[in-house]
Amino acid sequence: MAKGGSFEREISSILSKWWTGGARDDIFYRSSSSGGRFTARYKRGKQTADHHGDICSIDVCGKPLTDTFSIELKTGYSGRRKEKTGKISIINWCVLDILDSRQTLPVLLKMWEQSSRDASRSEKLPLLIFRRPLLSPNITMEERVFLSLGAHFDNVPEKRIAIHTADYSLVVFSLKDFFTWVNGEVFCCLLTEKNIVF
Repeated sequence: MAKGGSFEREISSILSKWWTGGARDDIFYRSSSSGGRFTARYKRGKQTADHHGDICSIDVCGKPLTDTFSIELKTGYSGRRKEKTGKISIINWCVLDILDSRQTLPVLLKMWEQSSRDASRSEKLPLLIFRRPLLSPNITMEERVFLSLGAHFDNVPEKRIAIHTADYSLVVFSLKDFFTWVNGEVFCCLLTEKNIVF
């Protein structure tokens, strides 16, 4: 829990700075119980405004983003393996698990399914930001969102992975590349004025 909470606070600050061109770090923050309150109330047939996903806007200027997207954050999900030498090594999951894992549903797709389900319940688009142990954060979005952003912002990230399954068409790439590619202040204007279609 502490690891996830720390990651949520870190990403909240980074998102806030990106959204405001570096002016503020307090636009977004962890939603109530990391979205747990929304889920619990949803199961009882109730809605909970602005507390879907793991990130909510705590300032009105962030609402265009959280009114459009349900942002899910995931970190960790590694395993440990004891080598013959007795040394413990960390096993990182990766996107290639989709092709050759023995798991029924690989970790990335499990995370995406939760993101997608929660976004659907709140009538938002899913965004998944994840970080594997000791590595940099990445972002996953529906391919249609990626293509729509590409129509508005130049310098589309070249290093990206497209995932096509029977259920999903997704794009995964570095969160750093996302922030370099999509100007937060311009994106805010596009969403506010409804000049972008997903």
